Amino acid sequence: MGFKKPRSPAQIVQLKSNHEKLHKKPHPPPTLSLNTSAPVSPSPLELAQKELEKSKRRGDDFQRKSHNSSRKFKRARALADDLTAKFKEVSSQVAKALKGEAKAVQELEEVRSQAAETIASLKQETRREIEEIEAAGLQEVAELQAEVSELQAEVGELQAEVGGLQEEVGGLQEEVGGLQTRTEDTEEGVQRLQEKLGEELERSEGLKRRNNALHMSKARASQKQQNAVAAGASVSLKEKGIITDDTREGVRDLLSLRIPVESVNSTIHTVAQMLGSNVSDSINRRSVSRIALEGLVAADMQSVWEAHNAEAVTLSNDGTTNKHLNYESRHGLMVVPTYAPGSDPSVRLPGETIRAQHFFGITQAANHQSDTQLQGWVDAVREIHDTYNGSPGLGKSKPRDWRVFTQMVKGMSTDHAHDQKRLFRIFGDLKSNYEAELLGEASFQSADRLEDVYPILAEEIERCIEDAGGEEEWEALMAEERQERERHAYQRVCVQIGKERMNAMSPEERREIALFIWAGCCMHKELNAFKGGAAAMSAYWKAHGLAGPIKLLNIDNAVAARAGGAARERAMAASQAGGVKLASLAGAVFTHKDKKRGQQDTHLIHLEASFGRMKCFPDTSNGRYGSHGHAAAELIARLDFYCQFLELIQDVKETQGWTNIERNVYDGLHDPDTLAELTAMALYTEYMSNPYMRFVWGSGENLLDLGEFHRRVFAHLTRLKTTPKVALPPTADYKTAVLDGKPWMRPDLFDAIARLAPTLPHLEAVFVAFCEGAQETWGRFTEEYEEGGAIASASPSQRELAFMMPTNDHNEGALGSMRVWSRRAPSMTIDQHNARAVYRKNNTAAFIRACLGKEDRKYLRRMARERDASKRPAKRRKIQVAFNIQTQKSRNEAAAARRTAAAKQ
Repeated sequence: MGFKKPRSPAQIVQLKSNHEKLHKKPHPPPTLSLNTSAPVSPSPLELAQKELEKSKRRGDDFQRKSHNSSRKFKRARALADDLTAKFKEVSSQVAKALKGEAKAVQELEEVRSQAAETIASLKQETRREIEEIEAAGLQEVAELQAEVSELQAEVGELQAEVGGLQEEVGGLQEEVGGLQTRTEDTEEGVQRLQEKLGEELERSEGLKRRNNALHMSKARASQKQQNAVAAGASVSLKEKGIITDDTREGVRDLLSLRIPVESVNSTIHTVAQMLGSNVSDSINRRSVSRIALEGLVAADMQSVWEAHNAEAVTLSNDGTTNKHLNYESRHGLMVVPTYAPGSDPSVRLPGETIRAQHFFGITQAANHQSDTQLQGWVDAVREIHDTYNGSPGLGKSKPRDWRVFTQMVKGMSTDHAHDQKRLFRIFGDLKSNYEAELLGEASFQSADRLEDVYPILAEEIERCIEDAGGEEEWEALMAEERQERERHAYQRVCVQIGKERMNAMSPEERREIALFIWAGCCMHKELNAFKGGAAAMSAYWKAHGLAGPIKLLNIDNAVAARAGGAARERAMAASQAGGVKLASLAGAVFTHKDKKRGQQDTHLIHLEASFGRMKCFPDTSNGRYGSHGHAAAELIARLDFYCQFLELIQDVKETQGWTNIERNVYDGLHDPDTLAELTAMALYTEYMSNPYMRFVWGSGENLLDLGEFHRRVFAHLTRLKTTPKVALPPTADYKTAVLDGKPWMRPDLFDAIARLAPTLPHLEAVFVAFCEGAQETWGRFTEEYEEGGAIASASPSQRELAFMMPTNDHNEGALGSMRVWSRRAPSMTIDQHNARAVYRKNNTAAFIRACLGKEDRKYLRRMARERDASKRPAKRRKIQVAFNIQTQKSRNEAAAARRTAAAKQ
């Protein structure tokens, strides 16, 4: 059989085995075969020679292929050089012009495509040839080595030749490796050329685009300018038919500046026209009113958000009547964000917060009783919490319990009226009750205490069942009634458990939880002290058996007095006298609250002619704070002017006579005892009232920290009454006489008193009586600072927590502003007034911008529409009517009961 070339390790092993058999065993003698056509098997030597020839031929083929590869590499390199030359040529063409860009790009694309194809073809062919050489040559050489080594004894010469062939093959492999390296270098060079070509093309395209853009920009410049002018001249208040948020904010700003509702739209158009703009749409009056109410809704949300983010709140309130209806104003002092640009309102950082009075608005009240005021607080706090919790953004993410608000209240500042002190006490009871209830609820939510609290609840519900009459009667109740009774039972149990937990606390913990301090307004302290001094001054005359100031009779009493007899005695007894009465009458003559009465501007122009400037007489006719003391100082300092002016008033009249009130003023200004009272009032105002209010208004200190200051006030009054010479001209010195040691506000007053004092024999005694009465009143109106009281017992940190402003001016001012607005806009509802006032006072615009998202602003619009449609003012009027009818009924019943009881006696 024929001998085949081995192609695998198994075949090589078989070949070795056959070779060994040939050399170790004797060959059997050849036998004749009948088949003469069968070929004779060649010897191993002949086979080896044939394989050697085949290897030589394969080596020759490999050399030819290597030579061909070398020639192809040279052609590739030549082509690369050619490409480089062409690239340089193309680059120069690109750099020269933009006109021939299209042709250059096309040529470069063709060159790049041809180069890429050629390189790819060479690369593929070269790699294929190398793979074939390696697959064929290396494997065959390895097989020959194995075969020659097996035939060493017989083909020694062939081994040397085969070794030479191996060296030749190794050289060829090194040459192929070098060829492959040069091919890779060529590919990298071509790639760099392609990158440069791409950069040049991109630059060429960029230059082209830039050139076109410049041409187009130049062509559109004039049109852009026209469009910009047209856009700047047009302003729209709405977007897709909806008033924009910026417009709403602007409308609320205009309303807070007291622009009437019906004038807002025209004001916007007027201002826009003045600025060279054209407003393309308008806002009707109803929308303006609702936009105002949106500000009120936002202020309610702001009140809750800021209060619960603050550490504590102190409350204040005041009441007044307007057109015979009661109104209550409420404020809360707390630390609030400044809403400065770039700040985060939810993070309380130093410099980004401020202590401010937050206005809760003004509400109508059925009466001014303490219980009604407390219910007003509860209703107001509940309403703002309901508003906040209903919002889809802030309220939904973090709802707030209005009872927690009572926990945060640490103090209350009011005037010194008995109803206000009682309001503080019952508010404290409410606060304590909710403190206990919340502690009890926390016990029900605690897994550790469930076993202790649920038996108490079960016992309370059993008591409810017994009160209902047993199980059958309990089951017979309506489901709503049972749930209501169970709810009340749960509340009672919570309060009970909460009080037990509070009793188990340490004294320090109980004081911290129960912290609730009251302090009276400093303005009311000084006002009452002045009244106390005036009352003591009036009582001085009778106490010392002196006639005292002349009576200032009204016109009816003056007629009765002229009749004589008992009528005169009654008229004199009913009439008033003294400096306070004269100051009131002078205010009515010179600056009457009814601008059609009194001397008004006639007084001002004569004042200007005599002293070079106009100054309104203190407004005693309106009962303005401090006006009587300032009126006394004005009358004494310019006594001669007012006497002469009253004479002028008499002379310029056709009848040349005075009215009764004018005569009273003239007579009083010529009465020494009346002048003595006026002088005492003026001196007290200069020494005590002015410096006291200068301090409490200007210091900004905590009302709770003014105990030592009020002790200085008391001590200074002691010095004035015991050594009056330091206060009475001409020996008076402001450094020792004035409370704060600062110069007098009216030096001319003391010059006038120095001239007048010799004619006032009772001046010193009257001034001392005034100081004694004022000091006694100061003692009664500063009782909250006594040792052992709530203020003295509180730590500095607790007093800081319950910080209060020294005066209640913010509520007084809010009520005064409401009265003024009611005259300017009689039909304006209290909600509309609050919407303007709270929006401006609380900086609600900044809160809306910083804290309210799109959904919450939609909520503002919805709530404003609901409030506008709810007819709240009409409901309040109905409540007032029902209260009046009920009051009438109850008082008639009480009167009938008294009459019946009297008849039985």
